[in-house]
Amino acid sequence: MSLPDAPKPTTSESAAVVDPSAIARRVEAITDVVQMFGAFRRIPAPPDAGHEMLSALFTQPRAEVVLISDNEIGVKLDFQFRAVKSGGPLDSETPEHSLSKGPPPDLRMIVDAAFVVRYRLMPGPKPSPDELQRFGEVNSPLNVVPFWREFLDSCLRRAGMPPAMAPVHKVEPITKPSATKV
Repeated sequence: MSLPDAPKPTTSESAAVVDPSAIARRVEAITDVVQMFGAFRRIPAPPDAGHEMLSALFTQPRAEVVLISDNEIGVKLDFQFRAVKSGGPLDSETPEHSLSKGPPPDLRMIVDAAFVVRYRLMPGPKPSPDELQRFGEVNSPLNVVPFWREFLDSCLRRAGMPPAMAPVHKVEPITKPSATKV
């Protein structure tokens, strides 16, 4: 089960067909993978809840991409995990639910993390903003998900919880606009 993704900005038709491999072929090395943030919060069940079964919910990672120099790219990826009472009503604002309002009644656990991965590129043309964003959304999670899984597993084990396997990173296939015959 997955959480709803945050609304994505609308992109032009040309951005929808951007091939992330244009940048991936220029990657010479991953120079850093740094965890910038990590948080774990366990929310107690009500005293009358008894033994509860929990469901694991994940969001797709969100990517912020920066061209640091002509030959270096930085990508920040935000990951989220939520454990909710199985069969309970899932608050429509989860996971972005403002905890200042108090957690939704079925939320039992929150694990969040942010990682930055830096790539050194071989010489070539300057990537477009659409190419950079697509590279960050498609390629970067493949490099960072192992670090996210380790952090999530470590948090859950230290809390005495069973492990939750982060889902495989899925990518929508690139579709090219079809030519219209007149």
